[in-house]
Amino acid sequence: MTPIKSVAVITNALYHYQNTVIAGVQSALQDLQIPVTVYVGQNIDSPEPVYRRANDIYDLVDPEKHIGVILLSGALGVHLSDDALEEWVQRFEGFPVVSIGRKVHGVPSILINNRPAMQDMMQHLLEVRGLQKMVFMRGIVGNRDSEEREAVFRDEMQAHGLPVQEALVLTGQYASSRAHQEMTRLLSRTRDFEAVVCANDEMAEGVIQAITQLGLRVPEDIAVVGFDDSEEFKHVVPALTTVRQPFFEQGEEAARVLLNLSVASPREDHFVLPQLVVRESCGPALPTLATQVQSRLYQGVLDVQQHLSEVFQQVAPHPEQHARFLNLWKETLLTRNHLEQEFYVWRDGVQNWMNLLDTPEQPCQGLVLGYQAQNLLVNVLQMLHSRNHLLSINSSKMAPELYAVECQEDLFQAMEAYLDHVGIKHHMVVLYAQSGPRPDPLARVALASGARSALDPSLFQSRKLLPDSMQAELLSGTLYCSPLYVNEVHYGFLLYEPPIWGRFDDEALCRTLSHALQQLEHVLVLRGHAEELEIQVQLRTRELKSEVAERRKAEEALKLANAELQRFAFLDGLTGIYNRAAFNEHLQSQWAIHRRHQRPLSLLLCDVDFFKRYNDFYGHLKGDDCLRDIAAALSGAVRNRADTVARYGGEEFVVILPETGTDGAALVAERIQDAVRRLGLPHEGSESTDTVTVSVGVATLYPHEWLHAADLIQLADQCLYRAKQLGRNCMVQHPLEGPLQPPQGH
Repeated sequence: MTPIKSVAVITNALYHYQNTVIAGVQSALQDLQIPVTVYVGQNIDSPEPVYRRANDIYDLVDPEKHIGVILLSGALGVHLSDDALEEWVQRFEGFPVVSIGRKVHGVPSILINNRPAMQDMMQHLLEVRGLQKMVFMRGIVGNRDSEEREAVFRDEMQAHGLPVQEALVLTGQYASSRAHQEMTRLLSRTRDFEAVVCANDEMAEGVIQAITQLGLRVPEDIAVVGFDDSEEFKHVVPALTTVRQPFFEQGEEAARVLLNLSVASPREDHFVLPQLVVRESCGPALPTLATQVQSRLYQGVLDVQQHLSEVFQQVAPHPEQHARFLNLWKETLLTRNHLEQEFYVWRDGVQNWMNLLDTPEQPCQGLVLGYQAQNLLVNVLQMLHSRNHLLSINSSKMAPELYAVECQEDLFQAMEAYLDHVGIKHHMVVLYAQSGPRPDPLARVALASGARSALDPSLFQSRKLLPDSMQAELLSGTLYCSPLYVNEVHYGFLLYEPPIWGRFDDEALCRTLSHALQQLEHVLVLRGHAEELEIQVQLRTRELKSEVAERRKAEEALKLANAELQRFAFLDGLTGIYNRAAFNEHLQSQWAIHRRHQRPLSLLLCDVDFFKRYNDFYGHLKGDDCLRDIAAALSGAVRNRADTVARYGGEEFVVILPETGTDGAALVAERIQDAVRRLGLPHEGSESTDTVTVSVGVATLYPHEWLHAADLIQLADQCLYRAKQLGRNCMVQHPLEGPLQPPQGH
C-alpha cells in the first residue's frame, strides 16, 4: 500500500508553549488534510540521565512516513550549544526540516523579533499614557532577550529626551521573588517614579506584589508592564499589560514553510512579530485604544464572543432581560473544552463589553450585567478545577490496579480502563518484541481503543508505528507518540489523541503505564523462576527427600523477593518514604478497619510553604534536598510505626493517624511544624519567615457507610487551603470529630 505521509513534530514536552505551537501547525495543515505525528521525548542531553532514554523515540522518525520534520528547537536544545544542536539535527538529513524558536545553520528557522513590540510598549507608555519617570527590571545579565529589551527601553527614553537613571535599572533574574526584593528595596529609598517596565511577566508579578504590600495601587500610583503574556501569570491582578508571544503563529508559519520547502530552495529564516496587549496594569481603558487582536489560536472564541457581545449590548440597558443573557452565557461556557486556557480571553471580552457601555451617554449601564457575567465565568472555572481535582483523585485510586495484575490480559484491561478514565478515547499501546536498552526494530499492537481499524497483533517494523492493516489510524488528524520506558529499559510507545478538555500530563500518564509494564515483567520473571524452581524441587524430591528443606528455603526466598518488589513499588524515588499509590492503598485499608470498629481516623495534609519560590531561588537540586529533609523530619515527628507518612505529590506530604482524635491529631501536627522549623533551612522567598515552613490541614472522621475515604482527604485539603489563606506557616483543623449525620434515606 502507498505509505501515508504526515508532518512529524519533534518536541520535548507538552506544556502550554509546546501545545500552542503544535496547535498552529495543526491549523495550517487542517484544511489541506495533512496529518500530524507528534513525537514527545525530553530535552536533548538532559542533565537527568533518567530522561535521556526518552529521546530514543526520535529514532522512530522515518523518511518514508513523513513529508518533513518540524523541530521545537528552542525547547529541545536548552542544554545544547549552537554547534551541538546543529550536529544533532543532522540525524534528519534527507528530510525537509524547519526549526522553531532557535536558529539552526542550514535549516530555515522560525524566529521571533521582539524589538518592534518592545518599541510599541514604550511608545504606549510614553505617548499614550504620558509617563516619563520609569524603572526597568532586567532579567539575567548577559541574557540576549533581556539585553535586547533593555536596549529598546534606553533607546526610546533617549528618543523622547528622557534620561535613564541607572539607580532605577534593577536586576530581577527573571524571578518573581528576586523582583519583589528589588522593588521593595527601591520603594524604601524613593517613590519618585511612575512606571515599572519588566523584561518578563514573572518579574512583573513580583513587582505588583511589592507595590501593593506597601499600600500603593497599580496602576493608580505606579503602572507595571511585563513581557511574554505567559499562561502562568494570566491571574495577576490587575490584568497585566504585556507583549504576547506569537507561538501559535510560529507553528502556522513553520508548517507553511515546510510545505514550500524543496531540496534546492534557500534556507531563509522567517520572523514573526509579537503584539502589545494593553490591559489594566498600565492605566484605565482608553476609548480611543483599538481593540486588542488575539492570537489566531483563539479565533473560535472570538467568533462566539462577537455574537455574545451583540446580545450583551441589547439586553444590558434592560435589567428584566439580564437573565436571558446570563443563561446563554452559562450554556456557552459549559460547552468550552479548553475554558481554563481561554479564561483570560473571555475575561477581557467581558471587560471590553463593559467599557463600550460605560460612556457619558450611557453611564454604567453594562456594569451590573458585566459583573454578573464575570462572577459566572469564575464559578464555572472553579467547577472545572473541582472536576479535574476529583479526576486526579480517582486516577490515583485506579493506578494501584495496574500494579496488581498477574498476566498481560488483565494488565491490558486495566490500562484500557485507566486511559478511558483520563479522557484518552483513541489510543494504541505498541510493545516492542523484546524490551531492552534500545527500541527493538519489531513491535506489535497490544491494545487499541477508539480505532478505525481492527486490532492487528502481528509483528511489524517499529518505525512504521503501526502494522499495514492499521495505517488508517495515521491518515488524518494528529496522533501523539510517547515512549514507554523505565530507566534504561524500553517497553514500547503509546500512540494517542490527547483529551479535549482540561490540562493533560503526558509524562505522568506514560510513567504510570511504563511502571505497570515493568511491574508485570518482574512478576512474570519471578513466576517463571518459581515454576522452574518447582519442577526442579519436585524432581529432586523424588530422588532425595532430604532436600525438601532446600525447596522450602527457595520458596521463602521467592516470597521475600516478591515482598521486596512490592515494597519498592510503593516507595517514593526521591524521599524514600511511601508514595501516593501506597498512601491510597493504606488509607483504604485503615478506613475499612476504623469503619468496622467505629474508631476515629485522622489525616494531616502538609504543604511546603512557597516551595516554587524556593526552587526558583535555590534551584531544583536544593529543592530535592529540601524535600528529603522534610520527609525525614515528618517521619521522626510521628508517634510510632502505626502512623504512616507519605509523599502526596510535589511539595505535599500526608500523614495517616490511626485511632487518633482531634486533640492527638493537633498535637502531631504541631510536632511536625516544629520539626520542620528546627531544620533551619533558609528560604529567601518565604513571606512568613526566613526558613522553610509547612502549612498543615487536619481532619478527623468516624468512618460510616455514607462516608468515603475521599471525604477525609477533602476535609484536610480544605483546611490546608484555609491555612494558606491565613498566611501559611500555620495549622488549621476541621472542627468535627464525632460521627457526621447521615444523609436522608440512611
